[in-house]
Amino acid sequence: MLMKDRIALETWVRARASLGSVLDADRYGLVDNERFTARAVRFYETLWRGSAWHFECPRQDRMYAWGGATAINRRILRCQKILRALGWRGADPR
Repeated sequence: MLMKDRIALETWVRARASLGSVLDADRYGLVDNERFTARAVRFYETLWRGSAWHFECPRQDRMYAWGGATAINRRILRCQKILRALGWRGADPR
């Protein structure tokens, strides 16, 4: 992961940014320099979706059918561990 992506992720996590605001964020600055890559957005989306139970989420439905609640809870714990490493403090990452 590039340094600019890590900085963007840390900023979003610490600010408790919503998924919508991250998806709508402009990747380019005033002089067309890239502030973060699409990979950072995809990584944040993966963490956001994987860090809690979501209703009517096809991915979680497939994971539940595959491994049950235990698999989803393990994924939630892994995502929350990554979020804490990025500076997240609290019970709810959103």
